[in-house]
Amino acid sequence: SQPFEAILEHHGATRVIGLIVLFLFAASYLGFFAWIRWVGVGAGGLPNWQRLAYLTGMLVLCLLLLPSAGQKALTCLVYIAAIAMMALEVKVAVAIVAVLLGGAELSMRLVPGWSDDGSYGFAIFLGALAVFGLRRAIQRSVELNATRQDMAKLAVQEERNRFARDLHD
Repeated sequence: SQPFEAILEHHGATRVIGLIVLFLFAASYLGFFAWIRWVGVGAGGLPNWQRLAYLTGMLVLCLLLLPSAGQKALTCLVYIAAIAMMALEVKVAVAIVAVLLGGAELSMRLVPGWSDDGSYGFAIFLGALAVFGLRRAIQRSVELNATRQDMAKLAVQEERNRFARDLHD
């Protein structure tokens, strides 16, 4: 809502372009989850270059928001960091999150008129950490489900072996 409120303060083409770009950013964020549901996040899913290209596209949209939303456009970095943590290998995702966090903190110090309240960097860090925890929970759930299936198969095999021994005796 912060970029939206900042965009509404402008008039004319700046406002229209800002609203369109914000809509495209939101659609790309939500579209990502539809995309990974259809294709999958795992090894058989999207190639890394497609994932990085998607994140780059979202970063471009975030940068296009700067003229109309100003500093409030940095809020979008939280969503980019969340997708990076969900879609990429952990090492690559952590590197991207570090770059996003550093870029946000550096830009708040270097761009005239922007104030550094520390909230953007903290939000990027917390968002990435929360999605990392969610990712680990999903991975553990998948592993637990696979283990349960293996145990069920082993129990069936053990029952067959017992029945075969009884029949043989």
